[in-house]
Amino acid sequence: MAHSVSIYSVAFKLITICPLIQANIDVCKRGDVTVSPARTVVFGSPVTVSCCLKPERGYPTVNKLVLYKNNSRIKSQQNSSISVRVSDLVQGTTLFVCKLLCGGDREEVRVCGAEVTVGIAPEQPQNISCIQAGEHGTVSCVWSKGRPTHLYTAYTLWLRGPKGLNLQRVFDDRCHGYQDLGINLSPESPESVYTVAVVAENSLGSSAPNTLQFTFVDVVKPWAPTDVEITFHNSSAVNCTVRWKDQGQVWLSHLRYRLVSGVSWKQANVTGRRGSYNLYDLKPFTEYEFQISSKMHPVRGLWSDWSSLLRRRTPEGEPIGMLDVWFLTQDLGSNTQNISLFWKNLSSSEARGTILRYQVTFQRVTGGEGAGPSTPETFFTQHNSCSRAVPKGDYTITVSALNAKGRSPPTRINITHLGCAGSPAPGRLEVKAEGTGSVVVQWEHPLQQPIDQYLLEWHEDPARGGGFPRPRWLRLPPSELKAVISESIGPETCYRVSLYAFAGARRGCSSVLGSTGSRVPLSGPEVSGTTTQGKVVWVTWSAVPAHQQMGCILRYRLYVRQRGSASSTLVFEIPAGASQNSHPLENLTPGVAYILWLTASTEAGEGPAGREELLVLEADRSSLVGLTVSIAVLAVGIFSVKQIRRKTTSLVAILKPRWLSSRVPDPANSTWAKTYSFLEDEMQHHSDQLPVTWPSSEEPETLTIKEVLHRGGFAPHGPTRKGFPAQEPTREAGDRAASPTPPRCPQVDPYGTMGSGGPEPTGTQPAPAGSLLAMTVVTVDYLPTAMDYLSSAILPSDPGPTETVKIEDLFPSIFLKIPFQPVAFPSPGKLTLDRVRINVV
Repeated sequence: MAHSVSIYSVAFKLITICPLIQANIDVCKRGDVTVSPARTVVFGSPVTVSCCLKPERGYPTVNKLVLYKNNSRIKSQQNSSISVRVSDLVQGTTLFVCKLLCGGDREEVRVCGAEVTVGIAPEQPQNISCIQAGEHGTVSCVWSKGRPTHLYTAYTLWLRGPKGLNLQRVFDDRCHGYQDLGINLSPESPESVYTVAVVAENSLGSSAPNTLQFTFVDVVKPWAPTDVEITFHNSSAVNCTVRWKDQGQVWLSHLRYRLVSGVSWKQANVTGRRGSYNLYDLKPFTEYEFQISSKMHPVRGLWSDWSSLLRRRTPEGEPIGMLDVWFLTQDLGSNTQNISLFWKNLSSSEARGTILRYQVTFQRVTGGEGAGPSTPETFFTQHNSCSRAVPKGDYTITVSALNAKGRSPPTRINITHLGCAGSPAPGRLEVKAEGTGSVVVQWEHPLQQPIDQYLLEWHEDPARGGGFPRPRWLRLPPSELKAVISESIGPETCYRVSLYAFAGARRGCSSVLGSTGSRVPLSGPEVSGTTTQGKVVWVTWSAVPAHQQMGCILRYRLYVRQRGSASSTLVFEIPAGASQNSHPLENLTPGVAYILWLTASTEAGEGPAGREELLVLEADRSSLVGLTVSIAVLAVGIFSVKQIRRKTTSLVAILKPRWLSSRVPDPANSTWAKTYSFLEDEMQHHSDQLPVTWPSSEEPETLTIKEVLHRGGFAPHGPTRKGFPAQEPTREAGDRAASPTPPRCPQVDPYGTMGSGGPEPTGTQPAPAGSLLAMTVVTVDYLPTAMDYLSSAILPSDPGPTETVKIEDLFPSIFLKIPFQPVAFPSPGKLTLDRVRINVV
């Protein structure tokens, strides 16, 4: 830092003082500052700094001068001069300034200043080294300068060699690293000796020269090799050839290689100009780094820089590691069990390639019912687990990993139908939380039982929901009685921890629940349903969500209370392990409403209640069902008797309401339609006598018959009623004036004609005027539209079995005495509903 201050001070003086000199300006016009013995001194030497006013400036005799050292006041004196001795100067540059106090010591006027530089003489340069980049480069040298001098120091370098070579270069202390001499040493004389000398000098002295002698071979540094490549022999995973290209004359090469993830290098020396090397100890499917360096002489000379880093992965090899396999079994009933297999991935060094799939072979050794060994069954999977439902029995299962080069040695496991039964189990298995990310498991050896190994298995408790999780396991030697589990361990999570002790083909096991801490559950279970089985009601509930359990659920509490009752609440304590999330309720009263809710508890206490559920038991329906069945059987027996069935039908017909049996009559069944066939020939005879030609029509005109109900009864011989005129309307008179007058129809008593119960008139007896129908003959296809209104009172009722109707009396004057045009029916002798429209008003 002091050296930097010295450089900047010199630069500042050059910038500020030089213009003043050029302008012939006196900087210290009020006085002078002197330093003795010199302004540049050796570190540790004292100096005396003096300040004196110039008398010709006319200052008063009594003056007060102040002397500053790097802006710090070191002395003041009331005189025209001041002097101070300083001995604690540090290396570098120190600035002294003299000032004059004026105006009652309130104002300071600068008089003059001086800089004092403190340093040391340069040391002899050390560690001189020279190199030449390649055969055609220039020589550069570097040396150690020793301690900093804090002064400007110059370094002079001489190079002397054959053929009168004498080269001098000067470098200052601001230059660092290799200094280029600008001269090339020729390879024509590789053994010629060259001498380099370096001398340092500053204002406090100079160093002794230091020299170095070398030859061309000693200082030439070859360029780094290029075009490095790797070739594997016949796709071998361990044998390869490394090739490269040397730059210039090279007699020795150095090859180094290592794993990409490694730290240390493996090295190999290559002599001569071969430019290649064979390696035989590589690992399959492993990524390596390769570099090459070279030099011109086997013993002397400089190594080149390392070549560019080359990374290459070796080909795959056949797997050599064995899979770590574990299994779980589950009884499915009906002489069937489910075997779930799990295994860990092989390490990269064991897999020696990309594992494409796994081969699993099942072979039943003995069956559940005395069956013998079965044929091995093999299948493949790409996952790290598989599950298979197989008949119960003892099985031998092998699992292998396959890559493109082959498969690993099979891992064999034996599964017996005995399981852990009959084998001593580890004692006093305990799980304790250790922080939030690990648990400590401790146990004791089985009594009087040699152990081959332990297997510690753990997974989240299936009661937390979400299905059966994948287990984790750890194999331990028989000497271990404690293990710390930190893999896949979460805070405040419940785990099922199982310990298996293997002794040959047998295994004993112990299991316990443990957690990494616990709190009160954040929510309660919710009732999911109720099922009635006789007098017992089974209540089922859903588990508390896993992220809200906050540890291992130890027990549930089911609360039952009658709705709207002040009676006490029933509480059922249910252990979590044996509940299977269901519990029976007995002695509940049918028809009474109950309110149910549940809570869950951990080691920290009971959690909040879940959602309430309403439960109402229905009455027993068994007696009602029996009564209904009995009545049905009795009714079938009674109605199987024909006489009873007939009397019942008659009774139902009498009691049936009229609206249920009323229906629209079919005109095809009317008396008029039945008798029309007898009159067809006679009507045809009268119609043939008419000269009028009727126009043909594709669609016959529909006859509209409106029925008018008579409110006050019918008087066949009384006066004409209102609404039934005795003479033709005016419209008909106009029609008669414009056309030939048709014969008038004699008035007929409709009741007597149609057998309605009135007096039966003779063929010559005129009908009463009050019973006439107003008629107007209008040209239609088959019926005259003169009958605008036909009273329902004059319509004939259905004739009884003894009732007879005379054809002459039915249509004596309405149809037979009136000239008709030919009547066209769609089908002879039938009148259908599409031709008649009946409106009831």
